Order: sequence, then structure tokens, then C-alpha cells
Amino acid sequence: MNQGNSRGSSGVLVAIATISVLGTACSVPCVTEEQFRVASPDGKLAAVVFRHDCGATTDFSTQVSVLPAGASIGNQPGNAFIADVDHNQSPRASWGGPLATVRWRGPRGLVVIYHPLSRVSLEAQSVRVRTGWFRSESIAIEFVRDDGARPAG
Repeated sequence: MNQGNSRGSSGVLVAIATISVLGTACSVPCVTEEQFRVASPDGKLAAVVFRHDCGATTDFSTQVSVLPAGASIGNQPGNAFIADVDHNQSPRASWGGPLATVRWRGPRGLVVIYHPLSRVSLEAQSVRVRTGWFRSESIAIEFVRDDGARPAG
């Protein structure tokens, strides 16, 4: 009787392992590729423009995150701005997403400039960036639609 139970348990474990492997094989991780970064005037922060690609079912997007200087963007979506070309309505930058650039207006003010035909899914008016164990900085963000946007770098 114990032998029958162990066979049943083995079958369940094999089924779970198979489903797990197939699920992993079918999931496509997103790939993040930094295009350029612009340091804040005081050098403590950086605005990072990057491409985020989540596979064949989604188009390339242009995203912006504000991070501590020298920090990696990792594989997270942008915390300040996210846009795509809206089925080729907007021109593409060299990285495949819509044209966008950034510039600092003081140490805690950022301007994101992007093409007006971009389909925007995130425009954060401000972001908080952790700069220490018990410290964070608040960054105000202004967005400008400009059909003359050119990628920096």
C-alpha cells in the first residue's frame, strides 16, 4: 500500500516539474537596454533613457527612470515615463522605441521631451528616489511634446 502511494506521489511530482519547466520555457523575460543617461547638476542622480522589450507580442518602448548616480536600471519598467510608437504612428529612435530625450532643470527638476504621436502609458509628475538608508529625494518632472525630439548620446 505504501508502494502505491509513493508511485502516485512520484507521478504528481513529475507532472508539477513538467508544468514548471514548460511554463518557464514559454515565458519571455523582458530585456532592458540602456540608451543613455544624463546626470543631475549636482551629480547625485541620473535620468536614464532605455529600451524595454518584452518579446514578439509587444513593441519596443522608450522608458525613463530616475535613479541614484551609478545605479543600474536592472530589469524594471521606467518609474518616470513609458511610451511606444502606437503602431508606427510615431517615429522610431535607433533603439526601436519612440524618440525621447531628457534634460535637468536644476538638481531636482527633470524635463522629458518626446514625440507628440507617441502612445504614453506613464507620465509621473514626480518620483521619489532612495538616496540612502533613511533618505530619499523627490524629483518634479515636466513633460514636453515636441516633434523635433532627438535622442541624446
